[in-house]
Amino acid sequence: MLATILGPNLLNLFSAESDVLTLLNFVGDAGFYYFPVFVAWTAAKRFNTSIPIALFLSTVLVHPTLVGLVTEGTKFTVFGIPMTLVKYSNQLLPSILMVWILSYVYKYIDKICPKSVKIAVVPLCTVLIMLPITLCLLGPIGSYCGILIAMFANWLVSTVGPLAVGLIGGLWYVLVGLGMDKALVPVILNQFANYGYDNLFWLSAIVATYALIGVAIAYAIRSKKEERAMNTSNAITLILGGVSEPTIFGCIFRFKKAMAWLFIGGFIGGIIASILNVKAYTIGTGNFLFFTVCAGGDGSSLVPAIIACVIAFSVSFILGLVFGFTEKSGKQVKENKDTLSV
Repeated sequence: MLATILGPNLLNLFSAESDVLTLLNFVGDAGFYYFPVFVAWTAAKRFNTSIPIALFLSTVLVHPTLVGLVTEGTKFTVFGIPMTLVKYSNQLLPSILMVWILSYVYKYIDKICPKSVKIAVVPLCTVLIMLPITLCLLGPIGSYCGILIAMFANWLVSTVGPLAVGLIGGLWYVLVGLGMDKALVPVILNQFANYGYDNLFWLSAIVATYALIGVAIAYAIRSKKEERAMNTSNAITLILGGVSEPTIFGCIFRFKKAMAWLFIGGFIGGIIASILNVKAYTIGTGNFLFFTVCAGGDGSSLVPAIIACVIAFSVSFILGLVFGFTEKSGKQVKENKDTLSV
């Protein structure tokens, strides 16, 4: 992201061959290149298995020797079993599948191994068993599944792209409030790993954030005096810290109108972002600077991203400010009519 902003594509402060841009590029790529290692650590905690063994096996997937074999197309066997040549750097699913099976293998070996030799035998036997399973079976399966998921997401964008991004943009923070957004995280990370960008789910989340900010500010402005300080605090927390829960539960889930304004802003912003071919290139914090994650690549997504985000914010903010959030009850309406008739 910084390389794109500082480089010849935008500010042109450094040439493409400068040491500064070279440093920023390989530092920025390091996290994605060793992605299997980070995924293995998280998966080991989730599946309650040995973190050191999970990390060790994941480093095998990105070892230079294995990468060289794949690059050169050299045939290779693991204990006599033919290995499918797959490049695992930037990949998500191979590590998850590997650690999932590791949790069962490790538990079984630890159970049957004598206590006196566990410290040496359990790690060794586990690794020897997991190597062929990972390199010859789980790794290729995970890689191909990741490719299929990425292809499906791209097909969805190319087929009904603007509508899909719009709908997800309108509903994103409803999913967040229900905890359902976490199911999409592996898909988003898989998109980054396979293509280097995401133009569906994460893009939808970006425009949805600005729609939510618009609703939060409008709600704070229209709040009653006794609630204004708290609602203003919630809006500031969202704008600066990217913490959305206070606004989601304090406003969006309380008022139907708030949910409607959020949906309309996110929907329109998502459609515009998709039509303008905006792409998100990295993960970022959902605050007022969220649009900067679109500054990668050749830099062509940054200005369209700003346009889409400003529109998403403006639509939700104006709707909230003009039409408000609360609805009068039937009793209140009747009382108002009686007063007018008198």
